[in-house]
Amino acid sequence: MARESQKVPEVNRPSNLLSDDENSLLFNLIGKRCATLSTTVVQVFKSGGGGQIRWQKLCVGVICFIKDNQKKSYYIRVFDLTVNNMIWEQEIYNQFKYYTPRQYFHSFEADNYVAGLNFADPQEANHFRQKIDEKLKAKEQRKTG
Repeated sequence: MARESQKVPEVNRPSNLLSDDENSLLFNLIGKRCATLSTTVVQVFKSGGGGQIRWQKLCVGVICFIKDNQKKSYYIRVFDLTVNNMIWEQEIYNQFKYYTPRQYFHSFEADNYVAGLNFADPQEANHFRQKIDEKLKAKEQRKTG
């Protein structure tokens, strides 16, 4: 008897910097049709634009690399657990490039500015980068293969 191959659902990846209750709250906030492939604590900055190298802090919260099954896309989303809300989002677009000038500081071009991510934990920052790199490589292979 042939069995239909079904994809194993993604399991939400908790952050070691959060309590079990905080991780559970976060998993409820991201929604049933979404999964966080990497989770940690971050400060989000934006560049000043116009050739400026100054960074301006946008927000602080819990960052997730999200697979959104409903929208059929991947996102970087930041949540504020004190108000139970998403406070920042960036979709992973086709020509997305992710830079890691420092182990704890990553950057990329957002919609209207360069975004900088200042991670609280270098190990979780590395995991976050690995998951994004895996997705970008898979996207590139589909395009060329």
